[in-house]
Amino acid sequence: MTLRSDHIAGGVFVAFGVFVFALSGDLPVGTLSFPGAGMMPKLVAGLLIFFALLLILRANESAPIATVPWGDLPHAVTVVAITAAAIALYQTLGFLVTMTLLLFALTFGAERRHSLAAAAFSMKACCSASRSRSSPMCCGTPFSDAWSAPSSVYCPASDRSPASAFFCPRPLGSTRPSRW
Repeated sequence: MTLRSDHIAGGVFVAFGVFVFALSGDLPVGTLSFPGAGMMPKLVAGLLIFFALLLILRANESAPIATVPWGDLPHAVTVVAITAAAIALYQTLGFLVTMTLLLFALTFGAERRHSLAAAAFSMKACCSASRSRSSPMCCGTPFSDAWSAPSSVYCPASDRSPASAFFCPRPLGSTRPSRW
């Protein structure tokens, strides 16, 4: 039997699915009418394992691993490194800032687009995403509808100014904290 590229990819996906399933083992599954925190990770891990096994079964249609060109390896490593940096910065910088930087780094750093075009694309994509959110944003964040708000705007939902935090802990007018 010849080792093929889909054998390797399927094996990696099975291992990742088992890893996610093991990590979510302590979370309660719940019921279909009242799902627990462990239902979605276990469902996704189970589907990942299922489709990875299908990939392994159909691996005879892929190229043998010895004939696969490795010319795109530097590009793949760059994409993985940029994504890992975004994951590491996500809780520190927040969603919108991290996603803007991620899109900019991917389009400018990995795809070699012009820096102004990459910046315009990443900011437009994140501005569109922030405007489509159901909960309002406050504090004059640079990605909200408050583009013209002065930088000294005070956030009444917390005792912080926008200089110390990009997002308020809860929307304006809300009496209880929200989970963004």
